[in-house]
Parts: sequence; C-alpha cells; structure tokens
Amino acid sequence: MHPLARTLPLIGLAFPSSALALSPEKGGELGLGLGGGNVVSGISAKYALSDRNAIQAVLGGRAGTVSGVGLTADYLFEQPSFAGDENVKVAWNFGPGVNLGSYSTRIQGPTGTVTNGPFAWLGVQAVVGIEVIFEPAPFDLVLEYRPSLYVAPAVGLDLSPITAHLRYWF
Repeated sequence: MHPLARTLPLIGLAFPSSALALSPEKGGELGLGLGGGNVVSGISAKYALSDRNAIQAVLGGRAGTVSGVGLTADYLFEQPSFAGDENVKVAWNFGPGVNLGSYSTRIQGPTGTVTNGPFAWLGVQAVVGIEVIFEPAPFDLVLEYRPSLYVAPAVGLDLSPITAHLRYWF
C-alpha cells in the first residue's frame, strides 16, 4: 500500500468534513427503531442536532431476574464516514450519557419466588459506537460499547456492556 493511502484517512479524522454520518446521508433528522442490550431494551430514538452532534435515547424495560423500566440518554459527537460506498457507509461516534430507572429483583427460593424492590438506579456512561448506514433505504445499524459508573442505589462499575440499535430515518 502506498504511504499516502495510509496517511489520508488520518488527515480526514484530524480535519473532518461536513459529510458526516447523520442526515442527509440517512435521509432525515430523526431515527426511530429498537435498541438495547445494556440496562434498558426498547424504543430507540436518535435526533440529529447538526451534522456533528446528536442526542440518542432508549426507553424500555428490563426482564428476567431483574425487571423494571428505564431510560438511557446520550449526547453524541458524530464522526465522518471512514469506509463504504454510495450504498453503505461506516462511521463512528462517541459521547457521554446517563441511565436511570426503577427495578425489582425476583429470586426463586425453596418456598417460591421472592420479590425485592422497587429500587431506583442512576448511572453515568461513556459511549463509543460504530454505525453502518444503509442508503438508499434510510436505515442504520449501530453497535456500541458503553462502560457505566453507577452511583445509585450503590456505587459500581460495569465495563462490559455492549448495545445495539436498528433505526429507520425520517
């Protein structure tokens, strides 16, 4: 590979253009779909504030031995597409976020199911995501890593969460 071919992508990251991962590439300013995998799974929404910034939220629930409802919200710094063609683009984003909600725990014991709660939780998180943007159909598929620091009901660190979103852009 020619040395210039390796250098140009780095220059593009240092001086991003206005052709970033949000609209108009996705077809609009609002993406709605499904998201989850971390604390909350449910309805995912992302709104483009500009070509460089967006807000994202998931409102949904938890299931299994821990059940409840919650919300995650993120402020994202959108980065330029770094791979793809006119039909599929790959871009990335990063930013801070918060998650909060209420939950109860269910434990199966020898005499039946014991439910504890409800409890409230609050956490802050960092988000780093890879977006696959499909054009001409305005869909995106996103995979994120989001380490979280929980501050309520107890202080704790979760370094393993992976989340995903599939959204249609209006």
